[in-house]
Amino acid sequence: MRKPETVLVRVILALLERAEQLGLDRGNLARLTGLEGVESQEPDARVPVSKEIALWDLITVHSPDPAFGLKLGTSVEVRKLGLVGYAMYWSCPVFVDTKLSRVQ
Repeated sequence: MRKPETVLVRVILALLERAEQLGLDRGNLARLTGLEGVESQEPDARVPVSKEIALWDLITVHSPDPAFGLKLGTSVEVRKLGLVGYAMYWSCPVFVDTKLSRVQ
């Protein structure tokens, strides 16, 4: 049996934080997506991806900014994503270097 896909609570918190900066009600978003209480969980705890998707859907419907996702992606600090963020940060230059060396 396949395990359900999950995402770090840190990711959800970053998403809620950015939505709140846009004027959306953080508590209401959490409640409507079944994420109430997420703020009191350990940042490295995990929640189902289905709840993250529901949160994204709700934000995109109510966000006054059509470029919300792009702006979130460029504004998230890797240190807020913990070990996963640092792995992403340090793997990017290696990936780019590898791709460039193949092109040359």
